[in-house]
Amino acid sequence: MCAASAVSSLLTLLAFPPVGWWVLAFVAPMPLLWAASRMPAAGRRARLGVAVAATLGMVPMWAWQQQWVFGVSALGAVLLVIYLAMYAGLFVLLASWVGSRLRCPVWVAGPVLLAGLEWFRGVVMFDGYPWLMAGHPLIESAALSRAGAVVGASGV
Repeated sequence: MCAASAVSSLLTLLAFPPVGWWVLAFVAPMPLLWAASRMPAAGRRARLGVAVAATLGMVPMWAWQQQWVFGVSALGAVLLVIYLAMYAGLFVLLASWVGSRLRCPVWVAGPVLLAGLEWFRGVVMFDGYPWLMAGHPLIESAALSRAGAVVGASGV
């Protein structure tokens, strides 16, 4: 599960500048959705382990993207990176829960959950941290950037 999250982390890094392969923004969450679909059916410890593995896999991506914060506050940067990476673990837990409890396929619920978590992170939690949302690389697509003007990055 940590490997799936690490693949998601790498794909996300490649979607953002300086590489900017924006199409990968659609593919990057897929390994996390795969991890959610393979979540152990029983056992809180097993579920917690998968969430921790998903979080650990995303730490390198967030550490790279937030490297500017290390110059401002090293301790604050470490805490910020862990906080941001925890959203991957929460995403996997929620997607698994929705898939098992509501009998909704993870592949259907996943995009809605991801957009909801990103909106929560970007607007609500701690007055929001709206940087590096999953929809931001899609600004490179003319059609999607026009849609983003209406529905925002979470909507795209």
